Amino acid sequence: MSLDENYDFKVSEAKWRAFWEKEELYKFNSQGVGEVFSVDTPPPYVSAAHLHVGHAMSYTQAEFVVRYARMSGKRIFYPMGFDDNGLPTERFVEKKYNINKSKITKKEFVELCIKETEEGGKTYRALFDALGISVDWSLLYTTSGKHAERIAQRSFIDLYQKGLIQRKEEPTAWCPFCQTALAQADLDDKEQDTFLNYINFEWADGTPALIATTRPELIPACVALYVNGNDPRYKKYVGTKARVPLFDYEVTVKADDKVSIEFGTGLMMVCTWGDSEDVERWKDDKLETRPVFTKDGRLNELAGAYKGLKIKEAREKIVADLDAAAYVVKREPLKNVCNAHERCGVPSEFIQTPQWFIAIADKKEEWARRGEELAWFPPFMKTKYDDWVRGLKWDWCISRQRYFGVPFPVWHCNACGAVVLPEDTQLPVDPASDALEGLKCACGSTDLKGEQDVMDTWMTSSLTPLINAHWKDGAETNLMDTIYPMSLRIQAFEIIRTWLFYTVVKSHYHTNSLPWKNVMISGWGLDTKGKKMSKSEGNFVEAEKVIEQYSADALRYWSAGANLGQNLRYSEEEVKVGKRTLTKLWNASKLCYEHLKAYAPSACAYET
Repeated sequence: MSLDENYDFKVSEAKWRAFWEKEELYKFNSQGVGEVFSVDTPPPYVSAAHLHVGHAMSYTQAEFVVRYARMSGKRIFYPMGFDDNGLPTERFVEKKYNINKSKITKKEFVELCIKETEEGGKTYRALFDALGISVDWSLLYTTSGKHAERIAQRSFIDLYQKGLIQRKEEPTAWCPFCQTALAQADLDDKEQDTFLNYINFEWADGTPALIATTRPELIPACVALYVNGNDPRYKKYVGTKARVPLFDYEVTVKADDKVSIEFGTGLMMVCTWGDSEDVERWKDDKLETRPVFTKDGRLNELAGAYKGLKIKEAREKIVADLDAAAYVVKREPLKNVCNAHERCGVPSEFIQTPQWFIAIADKKEEWARRGEELAWFPPFMKTKYDDWVRGLKWDWCISRQRYFGVPFPVWHCNACGAVVLPEDTQLPVDPASDALEGLKCACGSTDLKGEQDVMDTWMTSSLTPLINAHWKDGAETNLMDTIYPMSLRIQAFEIIRTWLFYTVVKSHYHTNSLPWKNVMISGWGLDTKGKKMSKSEGNFVEAEKVIEQYSADALRYWSAGANLGQNLRYSEEEVKVGKRTLTKLWNASKLCYEHLKAYAPSACAYET
């Protein structure tokens, strides 16, 4: 044996990757002896052409822990998955091909999604291999694969039969751009510049009733005016009528002690539906329904002359007409925070449509208790989980009006309206295109219509521990008693509210347990100025290029530069330090070898 004069990382890293693969060093032995250390690895979205150094940092930090556990003698179950269905993939395809899914057939669109996920999977695997991530690729799963589909559909049926899933037609967060229902966790706060518009309605006696609103386009959807019952200015009007400007119809004046006396004029316009407060009052007081928005973000026939206008256009036109008719008293500039869809950044609206929901909002104490049972690394990350649980407002909307997702295993009986489910042995199924032989409703009818919606991507991703353990599969593949609950979940902090929380929910409902014993939360890899990396911002540093120039070990060296849970700015200088460190270790090894090459070790007794 001899060591080359200079360290060539490209030769060395390729050599050892080939050796690891040939010897199957990272393959899990389900029949082996010893403690199992099972890892719930984050399946990345296959919705980008490349991964940046922040991704490399997060996966590398977790892999340090896995290698330590392996060297400690534990049997390692370390899978990799690709989260390749749902909106992230659809949005990637729409952007890449500059297409609108509504302008091509479902079959054509899904074929493009599958093509991109296959290519993305190859790219991601090449990077993880180059980075030295010691996963067992024989355990690879995809959330669009038949195995994951079967587990997701099995989950739905189990929850439905337990009474934990309902189909309800009620106001739900809706993205007018992506044209799909959303869950609370899909929404981000977005600050925008707007106006607080002071507009005169009219009391029954003909005097002005001044309201203040940031949403004048919702005036044709107004169904009531609300005041605080303790506000002396308005007590006499409670129970009377007020007239809506421009649209010339009457609404009732109601009292609610939760109305702020100080904000605006203390007189609140309630519409169907501008925000969650509107939804709450509409439900509690059984108000009239006057939905004015269409699914594509335009105004409908209730808006009269404004029908067909986009929401922003309608806002400007209605304000202009109100002003021309002397209804506008003043307009005050205001920075307002609205809910926006995290995938496209478009403000969400409330649309009343039939959707599937999992019950979570009334079980906050149970979710809090599960959070206490988990071991958090670092401990301060638990605060993000606790804050999310305390802030839960709605049940989890799991249906999406998209194409590329796991189908609901549901048929609807056209005769009696009942839900018809397949047998477990028939899963997975696609009711939108499949007809199961012999399937019929309890009423005897075979006139069935398959569910057209698909599942939220988190409906499947929240099952990764159960997917890995082959929950309720046959004895030959079932690993529930071997790896579940899993030893460790590794993930980034921004998806605590989604992937982590939803996985806790699913395991609580399905197995009455935690999905894992420990959670390890990483920070972000940032650019040199401390900003999150993004292709659109032009600060995206591709991990592949860094590895090609400096080596995987040099990039891993940089990744080790932050405490767990802390954000880490990318530093090319630190990567260079890592590369120089490799050279020093190589030279030190050469020096040692010169003194030890003739050494013949004798047999030694080792303590075990």
